Amino acid sequence: MKVISGEGHIAEVCQRVIHGPIVGELLGLDPDGAPLVDYPGNTHGMLHARTLISMPSSQVFEGMEVLLQFEQSLSGRPIITGIVSDHLVNNEIKTLTLNSDLMESALVDGKKVRVDAREEIELVCGRSSILLRNDGKIVIKGMEITSRAAASNKIRGGSVSIN
Repeated sequence: MKVISGEGHIAEVCQRVIHGPIVGELLGLDPDGAPLVDYPGNTHGMLHARTLISMPSSQVFEGMEVLLQFEQSLSGRPIITGIVSDHLVNNEIKTLTLNSDLMESALVDGKKVRVDAREEIELVCGRSSILLRNDGKIVIKGMEITSRAAASNKIRGGSVSIN
């Protein structure tokens, strides 16, 4: 934390020196995505932290434990150096279910949308589905499947079977 003194130069607010890492808590993110943290013994209140790591927003949650170091060992300058967890591998299946009253569609701003999974991605709607597997297999199921192309429609493969 810094304040501007009357002479126009930057003066440090009373900060204590912290040597070594401290386990803190992620309180959330500011509108720009910068982390907000707290730690035991903190007298400054919620602090903006710098970070050495980055992760998808879907994996960031309020209350997660973070390992903090401090720039120039000053208590008001935390830097997130890692995530503290009891497990090295997270095998928990996470499902996000949206209430249908919330939205009819989702708009993702940008030129590219990427959905990434370790094992499979499955899109399901009624009796139709598209399954993408990590071994490269793609399964498309439906009562009727239509393929249209304004130019050429190519089917390529080691072998092609029709009916």
